[in-house]
Amino acid sequence: MRRLQEFDIRERYNNEALHHPPIADLQHILEDLGKGQTTLHFREGVFLTIEMLLDGLVVPLSDNHVDQIWKEQKRVLEKSLKIGERFAGEFYGGRKVDMEAIGQEFRVYADRIVQYGSKDISERRWLKDKFWRLKTHADALPEILEKIRPDIIVPIGSGGIEPGCIAGYITETAQTIPVRYSPNRRHDSKPKIPAAADEREYLSPCNGKTVLVVDDDICEGSTMKSVLSYLAGFRPASMYAMGMINGNFSSLLGLGRLNYREDCQLGIVKVDLGTLRSV
Repeated sequence: MRRLQEFDIRERYNNEALHHPPIADLQHILEDLGKGQTTLHFREGVFLTIEMLLDGLVVPLSDNHVDQIWKEQKRVLEKSLKIGERFAGEFYGGRKVDMEAIGQEFRVYADRIVQYGSKDISERRWLKDKFWRLKTHADALPEILEKIRPDIIVPIGSGGIEPGCIAGYITETAQTIPVRYSPNRRHDSKPKIPAAADEREYLSPCNGKTVLVVDDDICEGSTMKSVLSYLAGFRPASMYAMGMINGNFSSLLGLGRLNYREDCQLGIVKVDLGTLRSV
């Protein structure tokens, strides 16, 4: 379990806080990565890239060779998440972010990311100004994750991608399997996985494992409950829910036991799977 260096992240990046990248398409975001950017500008590009890749992957395909397509898409998605974890470790760990190297890692896969990713113009993430909150939570996570030892991390896209990468970096060995469920902004009627993937194969690693579901925000709890109910069908041995920015954890109290860290306002609910399946 990795530990992060504690430092004042707002002081370090205070002069950059108001400088964000222009809204652009995925190709231009990738072209700009690491080229004369501030660190916060670069951070925005990294996680916009991963979020927009997932947004593109969940769009249904008409191609008959989806099995072959998914092999390549899976490789690109997994590599992008690993790059996100590397960035999270450097940024929230207080090390110098090697923007040139990380940008180059993305550009190796740029053609595929643009091909598979969202064709829309990017939307600035609401987490763009929340890095100091995420840092507070990241510092507390090693102790928390040491206790639960997740095998699988499921970030809920799009807001859960950055928190999921932080958790993935800290655990070192957990497998990250993102899903998207955005009923308000994207009008999703149910949790979505990449359209070319076989659902059972994609989520079978959850079977018999400890699963940590991560989102950026828990308000009414409806998004988290829907994803938890969906994942329960793949028979995890245990499951936890974590919201890393705003946690209205009272909305999930009926689902299990809450562990709350007052010092950083971070909570994790251990889900009672029996109760969840009856909801």
